[in-house]
Amino acid sequence: MSTLTIVFTVGGLLTVLISIPLLLGRIPPNRWVGFGGKRTLEDQEIWYRVNAYAGKWLLGTGLWVIFAAFALRGIRHLSVIVYALGVLLVLGLLLGVGFGLAMRRYMKTL
Repeated sequence: MSTLTIVFTVGGLLTVLISIPLLLGRIPPNRWVGFGGKRTLEDQEIWYRVNAYAGKWLLGTGLWVIFAAFALRGIRHLSVIVYALGVLLVLGLLLGVGFGLAMRRYMKTL
């Protein structure tokens, strides 16, 4: 297994591990982990709803990054640069879409 595959796999696992407490509502309002906007920090109900939704996206993102790391590794003659950019593209797209949907879904309450 290449070093890059290990790095992407560990990154995906860390993303999954961060998502679990958000999903379960175990992380209280703070500025370090989760949607730390003014309204979410003031209203715990909003905090837990928004972060549970974001936690679902983070869980899926972590799993897809791990999948992409192994799936793209299996493609013959793929350069290291293309491999890395492919996995990072999966990560960026899913984080961007998840953040955008969370903001859109909860914009009225934020």
